[in-house]
Amino acid sequence: ASGGSNWGGCNVWASLDNTTYEMIGTIYGSARYGTLISAINASTSSMQVQLNTSSQIFSGTSEDAQVNTTLCRVGDEYVSYVEATLNGSGLYTLGGVLRGRFDDALAHNAGESFVRIDKAIFQHEFNSNLIDKTIYLKFTSFNGLQQKEQTLDEVTAYSHTLNGGRPSGVKGLSLQSPFIGMSFKVQWQPAYGAEGYVVQILSGSQLLRTVETTSTDYSYSMDEAKVDGIQRNYTVRVASKTANSTSTFTDLNISNPVPPVLANVYTSATSNSITVTWIPSEVPDLKDYQVWISKNASFDPETLAASWTGTENACTIGTLDSTTTYYIRVAARDVWKPTSWNYSARVTQATLDA
Repeated sequence: ASGGSNWGGCNVWASLDNTTYEMIGTIYGSARYGTLISAINASTSSMQVQLNTSSQIFSGTSEDAQVNTTLCRVGDEYVSYVEATLNGSGLYTLGGVLRGRFDDALAHNAGESFVRIDKAIFQHEFNSNLIDKTIYLKFTSFNGLQQKEQTLDEVTAYSHTLNGGRPSGVKGLSLQSPFIGMSFKVQWQPAYGAEGYVVQILSGSQLLRTVETTSTDYSYSMDEAKVDGIQRNYTVRVASKTANSTSTFTDLNISNPVPPVLANVYTSATSNSITVTWIPSEVPDLKDYQVWISKNASFDPETLAASWTGTENACTIGTLDSTTTYYIRVAARDVWKPTSWNYSARVTQATLDA
């Protein structure tokens, strides 16, 4: 709240029915608030704000910013800053801004609200049974001598629905180990005030699974993937929650790598068959191998059906023409969603005379 040049503060009144009001506290001195001048993204470390009050904003130190002495709220995000540079009447550039102090850093549009969080900001505890209920607030102003206070019937009533506050978002979401096997496990830091966490598994824009947990890690296995539909690329989204509210989600994009190119592919031939061998793949999620053979040197394994599929690291392909040159490529496949595989270099082998 704020007022004119002779405004000393106001008493704060609350009501559940907009008829009977109770005074719950007093505000002394104007708050410092206004709007964001230009849009910013989630990583911007400076911003320009226009204050709607005559009060000033002052610079702090890096230590002040770290301990939130210079705490501000921009839209729904809390930030702290180091430098405050006056550019005009009530126009400030804030520099050295630390983003996402209690939740995720967010992108903001020009015109979003800005508030300097200090002792002029009124705070009042309420019974948790009032969460999701609408209350009404009135503010009766008085002058600098704390006299000539307005009456309740002179001032506007403001309605507000209590939501209990949103818990802090999840930070430090990461893979506990590389996603190279039959499952993956993510972990995150405990969120302040969280009673649990919501974990969502997506592939592209498709939501595959939602679970709730009280742990700060979560594992997703091939057994679950078979139920959800096996994919290769996943997005893991995690939010903290309380009994009445859920934070914004933090996202982590992960994918299972395609098995690497097979090493040392060897061939030998008879008059009507070619035997192909290779060093086995060491990937832990190996499914099988495929071999392609063609008389066309420029054949594409993406469009040609495999001549052999199996789990051994050798195969013999028969019923071939004698004294004919063939071209061979081999690839290892894993259990995740089929994709463009890492095909071996082309090997040339001719069959013998009949």
